[in-house]
Amino acid sequence: MRVKEVNEKKSIAMFFRSSTDEAIAKEMSRVKELLGLKTNAQEFTVVYGAISGGNTEIALLSRSMLQILIDFGSYVDVPDSDVAEGRVNAGHQANVTDEKSILPLIHIKVESSEPEDAYTAVHYRDHWFYIDDRDMSSKRTFTFLMLLFSLTERGAAQGVPIVTVPAG
Repeated sequence: MRVKEVNEKKSIAMFFRSSTDEAIAKEMSRVKELLGLKTNAQEFTVVYGAISGGNTEIALLSRSMLQILIDFGSYVDVPDSDVAEGRVNAGHQANVTDEKSILPLIHIKVESSEPEDAYTAVHYRDHWFYIDDRDMSSKRTFTFLMLLFSLTERGAAQGVPIVTVPAG
């Protein structure tokens, strides 16, 4: 994917590189077919919406970052005392009992003392909320979430600070 300027407006373009590997070329052709894309085109415009405007456009209807955070928030373990005091609703607290259950994308644990083996942790209201360093799925999801945040930043580029050194 890359950002390019079309009619003085920045847009996202997705491209498929041609492959000399016949198996990969066949898979790329199948993906284009499933998406209703022009099979011999290499570059496609990515737009926000439910329906594309043609066979060289990919429409994505995604959730906002706020909606994603709200959904992930339901997988945070919360202290029983906070639920009892009405500070927060209990999360999903998923009980996975069989192989067909779908594991949550992220699991944020809570303890009253600082966790010893945390990937990342934050102290809030006398509790530690953290991702266990052995929870690869949650670590991947958290890293991907951070990537999404960086992609949505639209602030102006910051200049480097000016340092004045007295001479003389």
